[in-house]
Amino acid sequence: RTSAHRAVVHGGNEYEGEGKGGGEGEASATFVISEEQAKLRHVASDLLLLAGTVGGSSVYSSLLQTAMFFYKTGTIWHNLHNYAMAMSCFDKSNELGNRSKDHHEGLSVLSLAQAEEEDKFLFDLYLARARTAWELQQKALSRSLLGRARGLLRLLASPTCSNSAEMYHVLAKDFLRYGKVLLGMASKASYAESISFLEQAFEICSEGIVALQSSMKTVELTVGNEGGSKLLNNLKLDILRFLAAGHLHNENFESVLKCVEILKSGPDHACIPYLALKAYLGLSRFEEAEKELFVLSGQRFSTAKICAGAISALIESCLS
Repeated sequence: RTSAHRAVVHGGNEYEGEGKGGGEGEASATFVISEEQAKLRHVASDLLLLAGTVGGSSVYSSLLQTAMFFYKTGTIWHNLHNYAMAMSCFDKSNELGNRSKDHHEGLSVLSLAQAEEEDKFLFDLYLARARTAWELQQKALSRSLLGRARGLLRLLASPTCSNSAEMYHVLAKDFLRYGKVLLGMASKASYAESISFLEQAFEICSEGIVALQSSMKTVELTVGNEGGSKLLNNLKLDILRFLAAGHLHNENFESVLKCVEILKSGPDHACIPYLALKAYLGLSRFEEAEKELFVLSGQRFSTAKICAGAISALIESCLS
């Protein structure tokens, strides 16, 4: 990885938790489903589908519950790293989920809570399919699915949607995750693609904050929305650090400084003066770069490795 990328990630400590950047992949320490159990669940999903809807159109949840069963089975396959089987389940879940939504919209039989549950499920499904598509190297499909999730979120965002803060946060984190993976690939093409993902993550956080602030007119949601806004603001700063690093790799030095200006209004982080220093060096503004070096060396979060790298970069630029 590049020095700028290392500086952004926790003050120079390498980040090792993302893997390839696709799925969440966490396995419970107390309960792990084996491949044989996953196969049995997959068979059960197929049998449930063959059984058809229960009670006809009067039972709102029949199609949706079958779709959820396929979704959970797909999640299990994903966590077992069998991404082809996972995508097969997600595709069937998507088909059933859309049929359920079309059916209920035509009849107008759902309560507000039931409609929100259905939309929240489709949102989660889009994200799950995007993660699996990423692992299958289907980046265009992954991006498309994330776009669908974002479009659905815009329709859902309202004072009545109790999950909106969490949904904005999860979607922005997924865009951030893929942006970070691309940033670590160290190629011009991946840097440009990374910036696209990170910019969308930043926009989603901003949209979420605006939506939550406007919904604070509803008194009973104020406390939860304040917490959601704070969570999104913190994530927004994380995104900005990586976005600044992406701009630095692309030699968009003025864009780096714009990111740094916003970051300086938040908590101290060793990467902020480091990124500013590198941007000033790229613009041959050596005095300002030197000032950032003093700021960097004075921060208790700065590691010796980052400081040494910053000094070397300053000396090399001045001598060249």
